Amino acid sequence: MGVLGGDFIGFSFDGHHSSDLGIMRVSDGSRYADYLLPTSQDLTVQVPGGDGTYYFGSYDTSKVFSISIAFDSLKEEQISNLRKIFGEKKIGKLIFDEMPYKYYMVKITGQPQLKYICFGKTGQERIYKGEGTIQFTAYYPYAKSTALFLGATNLTSLENKDEWAAASRLPQTAPTLTGSSIPVYNVGDLPMDWRARYIFPNVPTDIYMDGVGMLKFSAIAKQGSDEFIEVNSKTNLIEGLDTNGEKTGNIYNKFMTGGTFFKIPPMASESEKKNFISVGTSSCWKLLYDYIYY
Repeated sequence: MGVLGGDFIGFSFDGHHSSDLGIMRVSDGSRYADYLLPTSQDLTVQVPGGDGTYYFGSYDTSKVFSISIAFDSLKEEQISNLRKIFGEKKIGKLIFDEMPYKYYMVKITGQPQLKYICFGKTGQERIYKGEGTIQFTAYYPYAKSTALFLGATNLTSLENKDEWAAASRLPQTAPTLTGSSIPVYNVGDLPMDWRARYIFPNVPTDIYMDGVGMLKFSAIAKQGSDEFIEVNSKTNLIEGLDTNGEKTGNIYNKFMTGGTFFKIPPMASESEKKNFISVGTSSCWKLLYDYIYY
C-alpha cells in the first residue's frame, strides 16, 4: 500500500494554508501521531479514613496537536511571516487536508521552533532548508463541521473528496432547516446542541423530538422591538433577537412551563433521522447546528 501523496502533508491555520507559508507537515520518522481522544480528567475524592478513592466520572479538558513541519526553500520574508502568524496569541481554525469536513478552534502553545541550514551567496537572497515543530491546543476539545452536507461549496471542489466522504458521514444534499417538522440526521460523534429561531408573533407552544426531549411554553409575549426569539440548547436560554439577528438582552425563560433543554444524539444512518417538531402558530424560521466530532 502506497503512502498518500497529498493528504497528511497540508493543513491550514486561521485561514493560512501551509503550502502558502512554504511549509509542509511531515511524519516523525515513518509514522504520524494522532491522539484519538481529548485529554480527560477524572473526578475523584479520597475515601475518608481509608484506602482508595471514589470515582465520580470524568470530563474532557483539551486536545493537543504537535505538528512536525519541514521546508526546503523558505525565504527571509516567509520566515518573518511565520513569526507573525504563529506569534499571534489568538484562537483560529485548524483544518487538516485529509479531514476537511471538520475544524478545531486552537491556539499556538509552547514555543514554535525551527531548525535549518541557510544557503545563499553574499548579496543574494538567503534560502532556508530544515524542519520544526508547532504545537496547537484546542481548549474546546472537539471539532465542529465545516459544512452540513457534501455538496457544500467549500467541499465540492476538493480532489480528495472520495477519501474522506464516508468517514464524514455527511449527507449528499443540504438538510432542511425550516418548517414545523424538520428531519435531523446527526452525523457527528457526539450529541449536538441546536438553536431554533422563530419570528414574532408566530412562536411555539412546544418543541420536541420523539424519544429525545421536550420543551413546553405558555404564550410567549414579545418584549420591546424583538423580531425573533432564539431557543439555545447550549446556554439553556431563550433570547430575543433584533432584525439583524443580534441579541437584544431580553430573556424569555420565564415562559417555560415544562420539559428540559435537550441535545440531538448521534445517529448511525440517515434512516435514523428524528424530526425536530414545533407546535404552535408557526414553524421554525431557522434551525442552526454543527456536527461535533472527536
